[in-house]
Amino acid sequence: MILLAEVSAYPSENCGPPPSIRNGILTRLVGTDYAPGSSAEYSCHEYHFLQGSRTVSCSRGQWTTPPICIEPCILSHEEMAKNNLDMRWSFDNRPYFLHGEFVEFICKPYHVRQYSTSESDFRVQCRNGTVLYPRCIDMQG
Repeated sequence: MILLAEVSAYPSENCGPPPSIRNGILTRLVGTDYAPGSSAEYSCHEYHFLQGSRTVSCSRGQWTTPPICIEPCILSHEEMAKNNLDMRWSFDNRPYFLHGEFVEFICKPYHVRQYSTSESDFRVQCRNGTVLYPRCIDMQG
């Protein structure tokens, strides 16, 4: 009989407030008092990539897993100068790249690819807020 009371309590168990997420906000709450069946919707801050379900719902006193907002890559002109790089395409000259996006570099004039790099190393993908910059060296040595 205790087992039946515990099982019947689950469907009416409310949730606490929806979980907060880093680099994102709660945009909509459907339902009241965080009752079972209530749902909440999230969005990420500008330039952040939403991974997972945008919506969470309350069930048995718990919210389903919230999404993650993945940081963008911030193009570092300092790193580009240090590695003797320019952007391959002028339209790519923007400060942010979203997670998963590609950016292409070329060597500055009078510079060549470092011997350990290949052409494909100059097309890099933004991964979790990180860009791996290729390196070019001065032609004179």
